[in-house]
Amino acid sequence: MGSDNSRSLIVCSRRARIYATAAAAYRTDGPQPVTASDSQHPALFKPSSCHSTALDKEKLAAVEYGLGELYDDSALLRRIDWRILPTMFLTYFLQFLDKVALNHQYANVMGMQDDLGMKGNDFSWLATGFFIAYAVAEISQGFLLQRYPITKVLGFNIFCWGVILCCSAVAQNFAGMMSLRVILGVLEAVITPALTMYTSMWYTRTEPTPRYGLWYSGLGTGQIIGGLISFAAQHAPSTLPFHGWRIMFVVIGAANILAALLVLFLLPTTPTTATFLTSHDKNRITQRLQQTSPAALLNMPSGVVSIVVTMGSTFAIARGYSRWLAIDLLLIPTLLGACLMSFLPENNQAGCLVGIYLVNTTVAPLALIFAWTDANYKSYSMKVAGSTLVSAGFSIANIIGPQTFQARDAPGYLPAKITIVAVNAGAIVVSTMLRVVYGYRNARVDGRSLEERLGSGSENQGSDFRYVY
Repeated sequence: MGSDNSRSLIVCSRRARIYATAAAAYRTDGPQPVTASDSQHPALFKPSSCHSTALDKEKLAAVEYGLGELYDDSALLRRIDWRILPTMFLTYFLQFLDKVALNHQYANVMGMQDDLGMKGNDFSWLATGFFIAYAVAEISQGFLLQRYPITKVLGFNIFCWGVILCCSAVAQNFAGMMSLRVILGVLEAVITPALTMYTSMWYTRTEPTPRYGLWYSGLGTGQIIGGLISFAAQHAPSTLPFHGWRIMFVVIGAANILAALLVLFLLPTTPTTATFLTSHDKNRITQRLQQTSPAALLNMPSGVVSIVVTMGSTFAIARGYSRWLAIDLLLIPTLLGACLMSFLPENNQAGCLVGIYLVNTTVAPLALIFAWTDANYKSYSMKVAGSTLVSAGFSIANIIGPQTFQARDAPGYLPAKITIVAVNAGAIVVSTMLRVVYGYRNARVDGRSLEERLGSGSENQGSDFRYVY
């Protein structure tokens, strides 16, 4: 007991000395690193006591044992954010627009079903065919992302799906449109794994979550802009050779082709090839990613709800809020909204509208899940596999989802509504169970000494690896 108390006092003393020298240096020399040798430099984060969060403990332990340094990287992070995040947001926003055009039936309102001779469940099968291809292609796209530069794979796929969207405007029947949707699903399967992995190339384990939220909020923006494009297309002159839905696909496809050029020629392939960074910046990024691990990794009002909850939740996570609890709290209004939409009388239109808005909070948890998955894998290959599996699960859900709305169940679609309620309730249970499992595993790590953890790690996780939750 006495030796433990002595060691705790020594550790706290070393931490206090690091912070004191950091503060003195900041007043005199400006932002510089703080190392285990007590060089005159400022700390990145402020101590409140000798007790801190799990991730702060990792950082402090690294400094105390001479394995790391503390920097003020805010200016560097801002420079990276402004260079890569707008393009990532744009790509995610544009790839969602065609789903808004089809799945939200904007195209159907403009006569797409009549023009293509569709009947029965054909419309649902267009969505199902897309996501079957999306799920199947996840493995092959993940393989390409591991073998070739992410920006090249992503840019090529975006260019190709932009061409496919333009070709959708000339489809003459259901079979032709289904073929194009299947090809589109194969190409778009790359988007989430690519953006997830590209984000983790630039940021350390504690930093990506708000960045995921930013580019993922393109989904909500797609809901808003999709409505505006639909409105404009519906009011196109009747003398044009294209019907409104055909014009809409051409516009969205052309925008994706332009976005592909931005990805190919604006986004750096890796931090070391970024022309907007100095050699010192590049070295600092490499150093940052090595310190902890290889980088840890239907309408317009509804779109506003999606953006607000996505950005709010991801920035809350960045400031220390529990991931599992944030997911649960976001799924509760989703569950409530699903119940309102499913079981209120049809004449209660106000209640059903509230349910529609509440259901749109379901957008945010997926962004948190991608960030959570990335943070809980250590090696690059495991990160790719994890994000690919999450994307595949998303695809499978979208395969099953449209098929729960069968024509024979119209107009109430009760089986589909019950499925939505059950799945959201189950997601809350799974998130809570993950918190218990991760907490148990971290407790086991805490029971080992630092020397034991550093000396028995593996390539993938390692006995010193701490899960975040």
